[in-house]
Amino acid sequence: MLSTALRNPFLVASVVFGLVVAVALPMQRAWEREVLVTMDQDTVINYYRTEEGIARHLKNLEAAYRTDTYGSTTPEGTLELFKDALKAGDIELASKYFLIEEQKNGLVQLQEAQRNSNIEQYLDLLKDAKKSLYDGVQNKVEFYVEDNRGVAVYSLVLIKNPLTEVWKIERI
Repeated sequence: MLSTALRNPFLVASVVFGLVVAVALPMQRAWEREVLVTMDQDTVINYYRTEEGIARHLKNLEAAYRTDTYGSTTPEGTLELFKDALKAGDIELASKYFLIEEQKNGLVQLQEAQRNSNIEQYLDLLKDAKKSLYDGVQNKVEFYVEDNRGVAVYSLVLIKNPLTEVWKIERI
């Protein structure tokens, strides 16, 4: 019976197609959940080009934020965790303290700094960082570094994830 079925090209093609769909669809869904949540807004709009696609991306992003526990319940705590990861040379962990959609860019930036032996410069700057006024409405804090003239030369902005109450790095 199997040899008879194998002689039917339509049946063979149907089985192969079914197997491909059975494997490819879950892989595509996993890719959307894990990779697309890191896309910036313009890339998302260009990738999906539909309201349903954008809504799906936002749902995936919200799910990622609901389960994201990297960071601290204080902006100072997240900054310390970030510095500790940099000191340990774990730039992948350090990148997890960025907003989810900024983690890929943060990792690239930190990898470049590591290649250029600039991680120590980050740490030197961050040790002198001063906290600016807390914006309780937007749950946003900026740490800044001043030069010897009192001019801000570097800043790091953190935002509170309202779903987990964890502070995340928005930008360096």
